[in-house]
Amino acid sequence: MEPQTSGEKAPTHKPVIEKTESGVRIHIGQMPHTMDPDHYISWIEVEKDGNTVRKDLKPGEKPEAEFEVDQPNVTRALCTTHGLWETKLSWQSNTH
Repeated sequence: MEPQTSGEKAPTHKPVIEKTESGVRIHIGQMPHTMDPDHYISWIEVEKDGNTVRKDLKPGEKPEAEFEVDQPNVTRALCTTHGLWETKLSWQSNTH
């Protein structure tokens, strides 16, 4: 499945990263994604140097996850309706 990175659905589907003291917090969308039984984010994952860590989610939970991974390269999320979404990260900038 080819990940999406932009388009009209991006504001509610593209993973957004926030640095924390112990790693990163990922939340889905600039506006929170719905977590209804028939339309929700089923998992969020981060990848660093080829290693992937994933958190599975269920309807009703918040569309977010925390990972003890410092400066991952990529984060992805799977929407049960709109497919796979991805954000590639560049830690050289001050935007994260």
